[in-house]
Amino acid sequence: MDQLQTEVADSAFKEFWDNFRLSRSRAVTQPAYTAFFALLPYLTLLVAAVIADLTENTDWGWTKQAITLWPMLIATAFLLVIIWVYYRWQNEIPVFFSWLYDGERINSQEGDLEQQYGQYLREYQSRLHSFKGPLLFVIIGLIFVVVLSWITDIPELITAFWVTDEVSGRFIAIRFFIIWFFGFSIWAILFGLAAWPVYVTGRHLSILSDRFDVVVQPSHPDRCGGLKSWGDFCFNMTLPVVIGGLMLAIFGLGHSFLQDAGVIVYETVVPVANAALILVVLPFTGISFYAPVSGVHARMIQLKKAMEDQYAKQAAGLEAQIRSNLDEPERLADARQAAEELEVLRALMPNDYSYPEWPFDRSVPVKLFASPILSLAIQFLVDLFSRSSCCG
Repeated sequence: MDQLQTEVADSAFKEFWDNFRLSRSRAVTQPAYTAFFALLPYLTLLVAAVIADLTENTDWGWTKQAITLWPMLIATAFLLVIIWVYYRWQNEIPVFFSWLYDGERINSQEGDLEQQYGQYLREYQSRLHSFKGPLLFVIIGLIFVVVLSWITDIPELITAFWVTDEVSGRFIAIRFFIIWFFGFSIWAILFGLAAWPVYVTGRHLSILSDRFDVVVQPSHPDRCGGLKSWGDFCFNMTLPVVIGGLMLAIFGLGHSFLQDAGVIVYETVVPVANAALILVVLPFTGISFYAPVSGVHARMIQLKKAMEDQYAKQAAGLEAQIRSNLDEPERLADARQAAEELEVLRALMPNDYSYPEWPFDRSVPVKLFASPILSLAIQFLVDLFSRSSCCG
């Protein structure tokens, strides 16, 4: 945090960033709170296992099983990594938005730039503190949990174990309830609260190019028009979703650790992971990354076309000048000078030095979509091979 404050200390909007808060909820702005809620389902599961062992007077069998419940451990570990990456991105927000103004990457379309950009930032802060937006995202997450639970017959499964007279059966029911309804609901709430700032940030970046003129530097060494920091910021904003997709891809492949957890766990976790991968991760990854860069991409395409038109017009003029001068021997020197100017102009032709069209390099889309697409492709091939073997 000290480094962050140092980087924005000279910003024209230092006072704004000193009072900036990403959300009203501590579960989004304070890592300790977020980590606690991420760990809460697993901690609750451990407590329930200890109670079950004390009730049955067993040799801590349920507790040992809970400690080595690898699907839950892996999911919790991934969540902690996601939280760390998410808060690292949070710390980049003041630096990035300060860079846009102080680094002269935007110009005013009309009027005073400082006043307009200040208004833009205040609108951004106000939208972040909306009450209805995060609530809507939380409700969508909870509905997703309920629908997936219903599709995989989790309520019937819990009921079937609960109606048994044995303590072991009831503990299995409690364990499924903790994981599916309590655990997934807590995580869905965290997802909804954390997804809202990502949505608002992406939305405001997508409209920034409509309200300001984005400065594109075609010859910049980053080969992204001097806007690689824009692409990097959007990639880091999407990275938590990518890591979540990697986790779901691992579960979706149904590795041995899921099979060791039991047939019921295997048959419920795998389809849920695949459904979340397809319905949540892939769309959210694309939207959260490409929407914020779509405006600047359109701006870069516009400038590229303008430069190409300018080049074509100048080249045509020089070529006409060369032809007209060649008809008159006494003007060969003028023709030679026009030819030299044409060679210089061709060296500046946009296609010759790959005029940038995106504020990121070509490897970024591969990093974003490789793990979920590869996972789904492998599962398709495995299922296809299994069916072929059965038919054979």
